[in-house]
Amino acid sequence: AEEVVDAILSIVDAWPEADGWRLDAGHLLSHALLRRLRAHLAPRTLIAEDWCFAGHYFRLGLVDGVTNFLFRDLLRAFFRHDCSSETTLERMRAWLDHYPSAGMAQCWNYLDSHDLPRFRTETSREQTHLGLVIKLTTPGTPLIYQGLELGLEGRTESESRMPIPWDD
Repeated sequence: AEEVVDAILSIVDAWPEADGWRLDAGHLLSHALLRRLRAHLAPRTLIAEDWCFAGHYFRLGLVDGVTNFLFRDLLRAFFRHDCSSETTLERMRAWLDHYPSAGMAQCWNYLDSHDLPRFRTETSREQTHLGLVIKLTTPGTPLIYQGLELGLEGRTESESRMPIPWDD
């Protein structure tokens, strides 16, 4: 509805100092809305949340970057011995082959988020450290969700959303 689009644009306009915007559940928004929002925001950055392969966003010029949850899924599979090192590299190469370099630089590479079990819970301490090294040396924007640097654990969304235990 046009009222919703107008409301979104008025919120964006109320925050002109923001360098960019992340759209939660961006995969649910129409391409027309994404194009309009990206044009309205230019030259600021627009990131869309999508949990799947997202090359079409770049091919169609819809956003500047995406939330790269596939990065986390790939490293989790590798460290849980559910993916060979060769296949891991080929899957990473698919992003590099299908995401333009400017778009890849804007992709947010996750290990943890408030929507997922903690990476440390599903792997080991050493694997989490290796995952961080890979994350910090792979093309993209390394997003570090609060507590990852401390090795916080959590199996459920509510456990993953727990605040940092500052007293510890």
